[in-house]
Amino acid sequence: MEVPASLREVTEVAEVDGLALAPLSEWFGELLPHFIGETLRCGGEVALAVQADHPVGLYLFSPGEEIASVFSRSPAVAEMLLRHRPAPSTFAEFALAPGADPYTVFLAEPDRRRPDGTLRHPVRRARPRDGPAIVGLNRVVHGRADERWFAVPRPASEQYFVVELNGELAGAGGSTLIGTTGRLHSLAVHPRFRRLGVGTDLVLARLMFLAAAGARRVYSEIAQRNAPSRAIAERAGMRAVGTLFCHDRPRAPAGSPPRPP
Repeated sequence: MEVPASLREVTEVAEVDGLALAPLSEWFGELLPHFIGETLRCGGEVALAVQADHPVGLYLFSPGEEIASVFSRSPAVAEMLLRHRPAPSTFAEFALAPGADPYTVFLAEPDRRRPDGTLRHPVRRARPRDGPAIVGLNRVVHGRADERWFAVPRPASEQYFVVELNGELAGAGGSTLIGTTGRLHSLAVHPRFRRLGVGTDLVLARLMFLAAAGARRVYSEIAQRNAPSRAIAERAGMRAVGTLFCHDRPRAPAGSPPRPP
């Protein structure tokens, strides 16, 4: 009889040192310890599903943005993690419920195709004074943003890049590099500055930065309904390699008591 998986709370990154986490994700395995560290740094929750002393699943929850992620190669374990502490939005590498919103996973391989270095606008690394503006931009574009995720300066593994136009923050985007695996994330372009090439410049600049820093593969996840961002990724030489799914729960009306976990 198969031993059922049990959940173990993780409160420090050191607790997962030496554990084989990479097999839990098809694309992001090398980044999982970094994701755990960032989640804990921002006051989030981390739980590990263990079966016969081996990790078989990982649950991450960011309370500031009310987003969870589950990583497992087993649909049954992923479903258990999805039920562990239901969040308003949960990402998984399986469609675990009807109506899950698909996200395409894009891959760039800088060793095979160097990104075109032609930029329409100046792109620079974010400075400490840019932090509040980056948070404000993400709230305009995405509706919510946890200040702790966007703290500047960032550790060496995380870099933010920005474009300013007419003295305003027109766009910003983050990049992660762990080992030889990179990730593009948190792209936001202010509605006033769209269709000017700002998003394309931020994608290209981050890919060039990661390529120069030694990335051999760079991932990015983009909602399938987001045709403009998908087109930007394709123009930058990224190709679709898989699909993630976002499972949304109806949010309680304003003033309603919180749902029990």
